[in-house]
Amino acid sequence: QGIATGQEQALRLRLEIRDPDLIMLPWEIMQPQAGTQAISLGHQKLLFSRTTSDVDPLSSLRTDHALNILLILGQNEPNSRQGVNHLQLEQEATTLRKLLENSGQITPSGGSGTFVPCQVDTLIQPTPSELISQLESGNYNILFYAGHGVPAPDGGLLFLRPGVTMNGTELAQVLTRCRVTLAVFNACWGAQPVRQGQTSVPRSSLAEVLIHHGVPAVLAMRDAIADQEALSFIEAFARSLAERMPIDQAV
Repeated sequence: QGIATGQEQALRLRLEIRDPDLIMLPWEIMQPQAGTQAISLGHQKLLFSRTTSDVDPLSSLRTDHALNILLILGQNEPNSRQGVNHLQLEQEATTLRKLLENSGQITPSGGSGTFVPCQVDTLIQPTPSELISQLESGNYNILFYAGHGVPAPDGGLLFLRPGVTMNGTELAQVLTRCRVTLAVFNACWGAQPVRQGQTSVPRSSLAEVLIHHGVPAVLAMRDAIADQEALSFIEAFARSLAERMPIDQAV
């Protein structure tokens, strides 16, 4: 960190956690020393992320000149019935789409920098086949998912609609095939491994499975997150991506 400060550069810190029982610890709030700021709040000076070296080889990344986002709104609650709160989901989709598209129309900090245009398509409670078809036909580089999720073998389960789920392995295969660069999940426990008895299963969380299969970057929640926190985060995150910030800096 001293060398980076001396060179007036950011220090990029990537933490690899190999013991699945240590994943649930909140490493993001560790401090370099007592009384100092949490390591993930170092603004532009220290960029923190988690990683893994146990991955399939990445294919060559294409150069995109726009943020092409597929926004998926799945089932909000695990026990809700088909059609319940569908209007609310449509309103939420409209809000999120406007928020993401407007991120590329705000003057960059300091009045300088180059923004990229942002195009957002939405799917509300799709079936797996509808989701796969949309990904295969849309040339997307970013996937946003909002809905219910739980830890489970094969990368957890995403509840797309009542009675219909998709596991992380199935999603990983289509995301890598469609060359999606970034997957963002506003779903509880997306970064949490499944437990069998008292033991956490290695490489079983949604985030780990996607990265292992070759998705370059995944953003998932280790715990639960409130709606307002998620919205404020997505707004700042999308604006930072539109300013061409690296993903860990945007986080």
